[in-house]
Amino acid sequence: MKRVALLMESWEKYFTYAWPSGIMDQFMKTGVKANLYVFNCNAGICGDEMIASGKRQIYKLPDFKDFDGIIIELNNTTDRKLLDRIIAEINVSGVPTVAINGEFEGLYSVCTDNYHSFMNILNHLYYSHASRDFWFITGPEDNYENRSRLKAVKDFIRDKGLARESYAIHEGGFDTDSGRASWRALRASYAKIPDVVVCTNDNVAVGVIAEAELENLRVPDNFLVTGFDNLDKARYFTPRITTAGVVRERLGAMAAQVLTDIWNGKAVSRSSMLEPVNIYWDSCGCMPARPDDLVSVRSDMREYTKKQILYSVEREEHSRRDAELRYHLQHCGTLEDILVEIEKWVAMWHCDSLDIAVQPMFRRIQKLSAAACEEIIPDNYSYERDGYPGVMDVCLSYDGARAKVNSGLEINGMFPYFDRSGTGNVFLFESISFFDIPIGYISIEGAGYIMEKQYVFDIVEAITDALGAMSMRSKKKVPEEADSSRAD
Repeated sequence: MKRVALLMESWEKYFTYAWPSGIMDQFMKTGVKANLYVFNCNAGICGDEMIASGKRQIYKLPDFKDFDGIIIELNNTTDRKLLDRIIAEINVSGVPTVAINGEFEGLYSVCTDNYHSFMNILNHLYYSHASRDFWFITGPEDNYENRSRLKAVKDFIRDKGLARESYAIHEGGFDTDSGRASWRALRASYAKIPDVVVCTNDNVAVGVIAEAELENLRVPDNFLVTGFDNLDKARYFTPRITTAGVVRERLGAMAAQVLTDIWNGKAVSRSSMLEPVNIYWDSCGCMPARPDDLVSVRSDMREYTKKQILYSVEREEHSRRDAELRYHLQHCGTLEDILVEIEKWVAMWHCDSLDIAVQPMFRRIQKLSAAACEEIIPDNYSYERDGYPGVMDVCLSYDGARAKVNSGLEINGMFPYFDRSGTGNVFLFESISFFDIPIGYISIEGAGYIMEKQYVFDIVEAITDALGAMSMRSKKKVPEEADSSRAD
């Protein structure tokens, strides 16, 4: 049985289910017996580096030498120091590692060929639509995919000899609001509308189009727009957005195949590229080549609308349940109350097992605070702040049928506790942190349902907020005799 670690940082609240899905599908397809251990965080949504640091502590949980293979997709990680540390530790471990959409010394890589696909879009605009004036809206400079796209932009400007007054480059983000803000910033700086606005992705393109329409400017009548990534909104927005993209699951599958070939002693290329498919739609003035394509789009639109309606109903129900869960958790007075409350909800998450492990110091403080004396927690009460201590307390263990609260189980490292005899198991690990302190972590086996439905962030945040609120209440009072360092 192979153990494979997947380190990933999701964008904002979203979980990129394509990575574990593509990886495990490929292992099953090729008959590889493997369990996947996913270490994920959503640090980018925090807006606070201290809180983000706490979420990223989950990457310090695995001992890389315990694994047969490692896959990383940390393109959204802004903490370059931590990223360098992770890469260094991986290289020291000697475990074969594949980076998705990233290139690092000593690691194999599977990447989307952003550069050539983006260059093809630019050449299409230049030659097929005679575009000569450009606004380029790029993404964050520390993002690998954005850097590839930006390089294509700079090479295009140089190769075509564009005059400085004929283009503008504006750095933005990856979401729709960033597209709106970028459009407003460019309009404030330049009086003339360009021939085309080239956006780093489809989200930004939607924002640009929507904001321009507030000025009664229409695409493609007044100017052209292009996106990237081939998200659903590119095909179903009005106008449909010229874009390019790949099936992300294929990148996960490629990473899994690289590891499989290495295990089988085959020669493997250090770098593999997946070429996106370019799709030229209304937003750049192109139309489907055949009338049948329009009929197909209308048929797809009806099916897409149906799925969106069903998804909206599911999200409303989830939001209701999430609010109810948060309400009950916030009114729990003790750690035991919280654990009992969680036990009532885990069946709805359709997971095979769930464990919450905390630092022993956290459990100790909760027990001391129960006495409700007038002493504050002494200074010698401290948590491990750089990763997790060797021994962790499993305070909740759910095996798919019933939960054990305060089992008294202590685990040293991840294994053999998280080993399973079967194959194809997927474990999700997320940090439970207060600011930058890793109080513990939550492990969910069989988390496919909540990963695909995008419930991961809400569940982890609800549990973390409840533990944090209780900790702040209990921090005010512990027994005096607990402070052995205090002088008489």
